[in-house]
Amino acid sequence: MSGRALYGKNASLDFGRCPVRSIFPLVLDLLTRRQEVFGEVGTETSLVDRIVGLDEAKTYYDLYDKRLCGKVLFDPWK
Repeated sequence: MSGRALYGKNASLDFGRCPVRSIFPLVLDLLTRRQEVFGEVGTETSLVDRIVGLDEAKTYYDLYDKRLCGKVLFDPWK
């Protein structure tokens, strides 16, 4: 897609770094509080398959790599 095509449709394209460390607590709270929108964690319609602590990261990276689980959210406070 060219800049001219975006301009012609009056669309904009923005990008940049995501401040993950600063917004993580807010996003985790939103994800767990609004499960009617995002799906209950671990269900078939969920955005996230599991929420685990950082101490389990290696195990779940391996499981994800082998396609034995879906998206995993690592909670550093867990």
